Amino acid sequence: MFLVGLTGGIASGKSTVSKILNEEFKVSIVDADLIARKVVLPGRTGWKRVHRLFGDEILNKDQTINRDKLGEIIFSDLNKRKMLNKALHGLILIEILKQILIHFLRGERFVVLDIPLLFEVKIAMNLLSYKLVVFCQSEDEQLRRLMIRNPQLNEQEAKQRIKSQMSTAWLLVHSIEDF
Repeated sequence: MFLVGLTGGIASGKSTVSKILNEEFKVSIVDADLIARKVVLPGRTGWKRVHRLFGDEILNKDQTINRDKLGEIIFSDLNKRKMLNKALHGLILIEILKQILIHFLRGERFVVLDIPLLFEVKIAMNLLSYKLVVFCQSEDEQLRRLMIRNPQLNEQEAKQRIKSQMSTAWLLVHSIEDF
């Protein structure tokens, strides 16, 4: 099976690239963001871990995770972001591996793994045939895209989220070095 890792910074266009690959070329996509949302559904292990770490303040009335509130917390505190990642990355990786296996058993020969934290989750790197990095032409464009996607963020909060991730330049260099 030919596995391609697709990554890039927040609001860089990963979802757009995935959508084009899926709709225009019928390429199967394993989307880590969608998986991350599923592992924190009420009652699931991920939800229990997040609730234990951050308490009731990050819950909506229906007991779902308030992603805006959680985002405020983790993007302003590196240690809390690391705690969240440690709590969820293993669960997300297991689901990614399950989906890869399903695609393999279906006889699919080409699958794209859309993983925003591809380089941070090093174990996934060993599975890949190639790595693709999506990037915006400028930080201003990335900021504009993020603020359109997340209108509740002010400019400072949006910049903070962008800076919390590895830079596009770093991703590009390391995607080439790893070939």
